[in-house]
Amino acid sequence: MEEVPSLHWLLALLFLGVGLIFVAGPLGLMRDLERVPAWQRALAVGLGAVGVATGLWTLAGAPRSRLVMDPVRGRMRLEQRGLGGRTVQEWPLAALAAVELVESRDDEGGEVFRLHLVLRDPPPVLASPVWRHGREAMESVARQVAAAAGVGTVNVRPGVNSGPRVSGA
Repeated sequence: MEEVPSLHWLLALLFLGVGLIFVAGPLGLMRDLERVPAWQRALAVGLGAVGVATGLWTLAGAPRSRLVMDPVRGRMRLEQRGLGGRTVQEWPLAALAAVELVESRDDEGGEVFRLHLVLRDPPPVLASPVWRHGREAMESVARQVAAAAGVGTVNVRPGVNSGPRVSGA
Protein backbone atom coordinates (compact mmCIF):
# COMPACT_ATOMS: atom_id res chain seq x y z
CA MET A 1 0.00 0.00 0.00
CA GLU A 2 1.34 3.40 -0.91
CA GLU A 3 -0.36 6.66 -0.10
CA VAL A 4 0.71 10.04 -1.44
CA PRO A 5 -1.69 12.64 -0.01
CA SER A 6 -1.20 15.16 -2.83
CA LEU A 7 -4.41 17.11 -2.20
CA HIS A 8 -3.35 17.66 1.42
CA TRP A 9 0.02 18.87 0.18
CA LEU A 10 -1.62 21.19 -2.36
CA LEU A 11 -3.83 22.70 0.35
CA ALA A 12 -0.81 23.13 2.62
CA LEU A 13 1.14 24.90 -0.14
CA LEU A 14 -1.82 27.22 -0.73
CA PHE A 15 -1.88 28.16 2.97
CA LEU A 16 1.91 28.60 2.99
CA GLY A 17 1.93 30.75 -0.16
CA VAL A 18 -0.86 33.08 0.88
CA GLY A 19 0.47 33.25 4.43
CA LEU A 20 3.96 34.18 3.22
CA ILE A 21 2.52 36.94 1.03
CA PHE A 22 0.63 38.34 4.04
CA VAL A 23 3.82 38.22 6.11
CA ALA A 24 6.12 39.63 3.41
CA GLY A 25 3.75 42.46 2.40
CA PRO A 26 4.01 44.54 5.56
CA LEU A 27 7.70 43.72 5.86
CA GLY A 28 8.56 45.52 2.62
CA LEU A 29 6.73 43.87 -0.29
CA MET A 30 3.82 46.37 -0.26
CA ARG A 31 3.97 49.68 -2.11
CA ASP A 32 3.34 52.81 -0.06
CA LEU A 33 4.06 50.90 3.10
CA GLU A 34 4.39 54.11 5.11
CA ARG A 35 0.72 54.97 4.41
CA VAL A 36 -0.56 51.73 5.98
CA PRO A 37 -1.17 52.10 9.73
CA ALA A 38 1.01 49.99 11.99
CA TRP A 39 -1.96 48.07 13.41
CA GLN A 40 -2.99 46.98 9.89
CA ARG A 41 0.55 45.83 9.11
CA ALA A 42 0.65 43.90 12.39
CA LEU A 43 -2.74 42.34 11.64
CA ALA A 44 -1.57 41.25 8.17
CA VAL A 45 1.62 39.72 9.62
CA GLY A 46 -0.44 37.92 12.30
CA LEU A 47 -2.90 36.52 9.75
CA GLY A 48 -0.02 35.49 7.52
CA ALA A 49 1.69 33.72 10.41
CA VAL A 50 -1.53 31.80 11.07
CA GLY A 51 -1.63 30.80 7.38
CA VAL A 52 1.99 29.63 7.45
CA ALA A 53 1.43 27.68 10.68
CA THR A 54 -1.70 26.04 9.20
CA GLY A 55 0.21 25.03 6.08
CA LEU A 56 3.05 23.52 8.10
CA TRP A 57 0.57 21.72 10.39
CA THR A 58 -1.22 20.26 7.35
CA LEU A 59 2.08 19.11 5.84
CA ALA A 60 3.19 17.57 9.13
CA GLY A 61 -0.05 15.61 9.43
CA ALA A 62 0.06 14.15 5.93
CA PRO A 63 3.26 12.18 5.34
CA ARG A 64 3.79 9.91 2.35
CA SER A 65 3.21 6.38 3.65
CA ARG A 66 4.32 3.08 2.17
CA LEU A 67 3.53 -0.33 3.65
CA VAL A 68 5.56 -3.19 2.20
CA MET A 69 4.59 -6.78 2.94
CA ASP A 70 7.36 -9.32 2.30
CA PRO A 71 5.97 -12.83 2.79
CA VAL A 72 9.23 -14.38 1.56
CA ARG A 73 11.24 -12.84 4.41
CA GLY A 74 8.23 -12.90 6.75
CA ARG A 75 8.50 -9.14 7.42
CA MET A 76 6.44 -5.99 6.97
CA ARG A 77 7.81 -2.46 6.82
CA LEU A 78 6.03 0.87 7.22
CA GLU A 79 7.89 3.88 5.83
CA GLN A 80 6.62 7.41 6.34
CA ARG A 81 8.26 10.50 4.92
CA GLY A 82 7.16 13.99 5.90
CA LEU A 83 8.26 17.25 7.49
CA GLY A 84 9.67 15.41 10.48
CA GLY A 85 11.91 13.34 8.23
CA ARG A 86 11.73 9.67 7.39
CA THR A 87 10.58 7.02 9.82
CA VAL A 88 10.77 3.28 9.23
CA GLN A 89 9.11 0.68 11.41
CA GLU A 90 9.54 -3.03 10.76
CA TRP A 91 7.87 -6.09 12.28
CA PRO A 92 7.70 -9.79 11.58
CA LEU A 93 4.49 -10.74 9.75
CA ALA A 94 3.68 -12.99 12.70
CA ALA A 95 3.32 -9.87 14.87
CA LEU A 96 0.28 -8.77 12.84
CA ALA A 97 -2.98 -10.05 14.34
CA ALA A 98 -5.42 -8.28 11.98
CA VAL A 99 -5.97 -5.34 9.66
CA GLU A 100 -8.69 -3.01 10.91
CA LEU A 101 -10.65 -0.54 8.82
CA VAL A 102 -11.38 2.38 11.15
CA GLU A 103 -14.36 4.53 10.26
CA SER A 104 -15.15 8.13 11.20
CA ARG A 105 -16.96 11.19 9.85
CA ASP A 106 -15.45 14.23 8.17
CA ASP A 107 -16.51 17.80 8.92
CA GLU A 108 -19.39 17.53 6.43
CA GLY A 109 -20.69 14.24 7.84
CA GLY A 110 -19.25 11.99 5.10
CA GLU A 111 -17.66 8.64 5.93
CA VAL A 112 -13.86 8.54 6.03
CA PHE A 113 -11.56 5.58 6.64
CA ARG A 114 -8.00 4.61 7.47
CA LEU A 115 -6.19 1.37 8.23
CA HIS A 116 -4.86 0.24 11.58
CA LEU A 117 -2.37 -2.59 11.77
CA VAL A 118 -3.42 -4.53 14.87
CA LEU A 119 -0.26 -6.03 16.33
CA ARG A 120 -0.19 -8.81 18.90
CA ASP A 121 1.73 -6.85 21.57
CA PRO A 122 1.85 -3.05 21.19
CA PRO A 123 -1.16 -0.84 20.42
CA PRO A 124 -2.44 -0.62 16.81
CA VAL A 125 -0.27 1.23 14.30
CA LEU A 126 -1.70 3.66 11.74
CA ALA A 127 -0.79 2.64 8.20
CA SER A 128 -1.33 6.33 7.35
CA PRO A 129 -2.62 9.23 9.46
CA VAL A 130 -4.66 10.55 6.51
CA TRP A 131 -8.39 9.78 6.46
CA ARG A 132 -9.70 8.66 3.04
CA HIS A 133 -13.15 8.66 1.43
CA GLY A 134 -14.42 5.54 -0.31
CA ARG A 135 -15.21 2.46 1.75
CA GLU A 136 -14.85 0.00 -1.14
CA ALA A 137 -11.32 1.08 -2.08
CA MET A 138 -10.15 1.05 1.54
CA GLU A 139 -11.78 -2.35 2.17
CA SER A 140 -9.95 -3.68 -0.86
CA VAL A 141 -6.60 -2.41 0.47
CA ALA A 142 -7.37 -3.90 3.91
CA ARG A 143 -8.16 -7.28 2.32
CA GLN A 144 -4.96 -7.23 0.27
CA VAL A 145 -2.76 -6.35 3.26
CA ALA A 146 -4.47 -9.02 5.39
CA ALA A 147 -4.12 -11.64 2.64
CA ALA A 148 -0.40 -10.86 2.21
CA ALA A 149 0.11 -11.36 5.94
CA GLY A 150 -2.27 -14.31 6.28
CA VAL A 151 -4.48 -12.59 8.89
CA GLY A 152 -8.10 -11.49 9.08
CA THR A 153 -9.74 -8.11 8.77
CA VAL A 154 -11.90 -6.12 11.17
CA ASN A 155 -14.82 -3.93 10.02
CA VAL A 156 -14.48 -5.08 6.40
CA ARG A 157 -17.50 -6.46 4.56
CA PRO A 158 -17.06 -9.60 2.46
CA GLY A 159 -16.43 -8.74 -1.18
CA VAL A 160 -14.15 -8.85 -4.17
CA ASN A 161 -10.83 -7.00 -4.36
CA SER A 162 -11.09 -4.18 -6.86
CA GLY A 163 -9.00 -1.34 -5.44
CA PRO A 164 -5.35 -0.28 -5.44
CA ARG A 165 -2.64 -2.91 -5.27
CA VAL A 166 -0.43 -3.57 -2.26
CA SER A 167 3.30 -3.06 -2.83
CA GLY A 168 5.44 -6.15 -2.83
CA ALA A 169 9.06 -6.25 -1.74
